[in-house]
Amino acid sequence: MALFFRADQIVGDLGDSRFNMYVLEDGYRWLTGLDKSFWSAPFFYPAPNVIAYSDNHLGSLLFYSAFRLLGQGRETAFQLWVVTIFTLNYIGLDAALSRNFTTSESSNTLTTRSRPYLEFPVRRG
Repeated sequence: MALFFRADQIVGDLGDSRFNMYVLEDGYRWLTGLDKSFWSAPFFYPAPNVIAYSDNHLGSLLFYSAFRLLGQGRETAFQLWVVTIFTLNYIGLDAALSRNFTTSESSNTLTTRSRPYLEFPVRRG
């Protein structure tokens, strides 16, 4: 894992990463009772329901929240969330490809087709 994961870097460009971290942290704060509303984050104030304008991460919020509840900081929980999502995507790709090919073809095809999915941009933060 140390070959692929560096604690001093955040995945993606800083704009998207910051927004995603904000949405995930807003969801975590709502789940733990620190904020009243998940949908009405305090940006674009006083407009309500601004989280609905973009990705809300409701499907993966529990992974991020679990890392936060285990004592990880915002940035580390975000990094672990990214690794978890990429791992689950890889498992999903494996399951999808294994249904369409025989066992010998599946491993070769998986290796060939999944390589681009394993490479993602990393920015120093």
